[in-house]
Amino acid sequence: MKRTLPLLLATVLLAACSKDEPVLPGEGENNGGGFTEVTIDTSDRQLIITEQASASIMIYDQPSRKLLWKWTASDSAIPASRQKWFRLPDEARTVYNRTCLLVTASGGGAALIRIRDKKVLFYAKPDGNPHSAEVLPDNNIVVASSDGYLTVYECDTVRCYAKDFLSRTELASAHNVVWDRSRGCLWSAGGESMHRYAYADGQLTLVRSTPLPAGCGDAHDLTPVYGTDQLLLSTNSRCFRYDPTTDTAVETQCFQQHAIKSISTGPFGYTTVCTRPIESWWSPEVLNFSSGMQLFFMRDYRIYKARWRVETPFSYPERHEL
Repeated sequence: MKRTLPLLLATVLLAACSKDEPVLPGEGENNGGGFTEVTIDTSDRQLIITEQASASIMIYDQPSRKLLWKWTASDSAIPASRQKWFRLPDEARTVYNRTCLLVTASGGGAALIRIRDKKVLFYAKPDGNPHSAEVLPDNNIVVASSDGYLTVYECDTVRCYAKDFLSRTELASAHNVVWDRSRGCLWSAGGESMHRYAYADGQLTLVRSTPLPAGCGDAHDLTPVYGTDQLLLSTNSRCFRYDPTTDTAVETQCFQQHAIKSISTGPFGYTTVCTRPIESWWSPEVLNFSSGMQLFFMRDYRIYKARWRVETPFSYPERHEL
């Protein structure tokens, strides 16, 4: 009896320790005694980053900080002589019901990549330091180049490479493009103004330009506020909410008003995230837009922009297909 009691206590303690042992981030959830690995298909909160040190586009499970997906031009069917166009990737946004990424890079390139198999469906070389791209209603693609122009391409997924463009429109310091589905227009903030364009048959036509508040030159990121009819805009000195109905910009609260490179919002429960450079134009972290709290960090990364992998109802229909 004396020998049985210690063995019984040891068994109970061992069982208790096993039951309470925590699941490490990225190792999945307990499912009937087994573990389900977090994957690109099961993760419910994904962060897309442009990582310039390795010229990569990456998708992370943000809660666990687990890498789910990675793309580089060197791993694609893009000819070796053209892969340098995708050095210094600076934007990746999700399109077509979150099935594809639309990517730009300061090396001169723009591409549409299918997430499922990493197939490049379209690519081009608009040059001029591409900083953003957008899908138009006819599935053509417009690219903003910060050297001063917007370029429209036909998106031919059979040919893939678009050597020639359909049109090119001058716009000083063009860093961003957002399609407005309800108004049937394209927004782009360049220089010290917000510009509204009509689009038809591969051509952009300027409708009007609205000056931004005084002292707010070098407009940078422009992104829809999820679930609203407004846009978020960063400039070299301040961040704004822009109302397309009234063409007015109202300063919005950010932990750091200047030098914000990207902003991204999501559905209820998602934190509004942003990036800001801490060395040259990159950073190893992604931050809470309001508080500056660090939400993602990789010491050796050079992150330029970060976006949530969410739908964009401001720009695209509920069923958005290529």
